[in-house]
Amino acid sequence: MLDCEWRIENDQSIEYGSYCEKGIIEEMLMGLMGDDIAHIETLGCLHELVIVLRSGKRIVSFTNDIGDPEWCVFLGNGKYLGVRDGVVVSENA
Repeated sequence: MLDCEWRIENDQSIEYGSYCEKGIIEEMLMGLMGDDIAHIETLGCLHELVIVLRSGKRIVSFTNDIGDPEWCVFLGNGKYLGVRDGVVVSENA
């Protein structure tokens, strides 16, 4: 879950992001259907989320507000990963 700004990147540029019109976002997200997640990582000191897809595209979070990045990854064990006080943590959902 991303409760922040986000963008979809390829190796050369930003394709689209949360700043785009709703219709464009819906159409472009449909193009990601069937693309598997290769891995998930964090970026930088603030631990922005990067979801790398098998196609090579990346979903990248970025927060432009005060505080921690606002994302979480729900795990299959009833917990989730998120950022609290600048540290990646695992907490109960």
